[in-house]
Amino acid sequence: MSREKAESLVNFMADLGIKTVSLIGGEPNLYRDLFYVLDLISQNGMGIMITSNGRRFSDIRFSRKMAKYKFQNISISLKGIDREQYMRQTNADGFDDVCQGIKNLAAEGLSPSLFFTFGRTALGHIDKTLEFLSSLEANSIAMNFANPVIIDGKARDMDAPDPVQIADAYTRIIRKIPSIDKDMFLAPSIPLCLLDPDIKAIAIKRKMLTGTCYARVGSGLIFSPEGEVIPCHQFTDYALGSYGADFTDIGSFKAFWYGDKCLNFRRMMNNYPSADCIECADWVNCFGGCPIKWFYFHPQRYIKKGVTA
Repeated sequence: MSREKAESLVNFMADLGIKTVSLIGGEPNLYRDLFYVLDLISQNGMGIMITSNGRRFSDIRFSRKMAKYKFQNISISLKGIDREQYMRQTNADGFDDVCQGIKNLAAEGLSPSLFFTFGRTALGHIDKTLEFLSSLEANSIAMNFANPVIIDGKARDMDAPDPVQIADAYTRIIRKIPSIDKDMFLAPSIPLCLLDPDIKAIAIKRKMLTGTCYARVGSGLIFSPEGEVIPCHQFTDYALGSYGADFTDIGSFKAFWYGDKCLNFRRMMNNYPSADCIECADWVNCFGGCPIKWFYFHPQRYIKKGVTA
């Protein structure tokens, strides 16, 4: 993204009254105008969050420069729990850099949060993964399960576990969380009918749900490097519209955001995946899981008839 486009988008978000700007990848720490954008966000009175692979934080000078900003959150997206797994996932020998980066952030008073995605191949290492994550100097740990991704209009596997595999892994993790001295969050992203009653109750109590997903309710705005509005991270090649073409100011943005294309997309994301969901009492808690899953997995194979409202 050019500096000019980044500046226009930051100023536009400030005009909209956006409270927090989250910088995500690619890898934001490699963006040539990163500090210019951080300054601009700060000057506009918006909070800053950043999600990074963590490698550049291994440079203590870079970490100290970043410590001058008031981040609401720095999240390190971990691509592996050891050097071998990291190299398989990224084709890069960066595991030691990530671990050093986390230490540097903690030393600068920027204790990060950690983010880990369980792909299908990682489900065989749940205990080892939890042990490793809890050993790092972080203030919280968030985990999720890999989703299919929409590419060229088709859902691709991307090492995504199926809903039954997720239910089993989620149950195992939830039962281990009480023994871990860390603040942990895990989103199941599946229908609650796949969980045993005791685990379902924990999921509801911990608010590990999918109904408030920004793609469902339109509560978040994602800009691509080209200034396009993409509906969620799984729809990276589908744009709802773009800054400069479909809107340029608050008035034209409202017409776009509440126009037919965006509203129809949100309606689609809120469709019942199965007829069994229509009268299910748990719909208000799970909303049928993440709708992206049902672009790849067939809901009738997984969704059970739950408790009737």
